[in-house]
Amino acid sequence: VPKVDNLWHPFSIGSGPESDLLCFYIKVYNAESWSGRLFKVLQEELEAIEGNDELDLDLDIEVLGPYGTPLAKSGDYTHATMFGTG
Repeated sequence: VPKVDNLWHPFSIGSGPESDLLCFYIKVYNAESWSGRLFKVLQEELEAIEGNDELDLDLDIEVLGPYGTPLAKSGDYTHATMFGTG
C-alpha cells in the first residue's frame, strides 16, 4: 500500500476461495503502527468520497501470494490439525 509505505506486510486472507471478494482482517495496534497508518489512509479515502453512491477508493494495493501449502490428500485422513498465524 504505497500511500502507507512501500514495505511488505503479511496478512491472512479472511474470505474463502469461492468468494468474489478478497477480504482481510487487520488489527490496528496503535496510530503510529503500520496498521494504524493504513486505518488513517482508509478513513481519509472514505471521507473524500462521502456522499457518493459508489465506493471508489483511490488506493493501490499489491497482493502477493498465496504462500503456504494446501492440505494435500486430505481424503486419506480422518482428522486434520491446522495452525494459522498472522
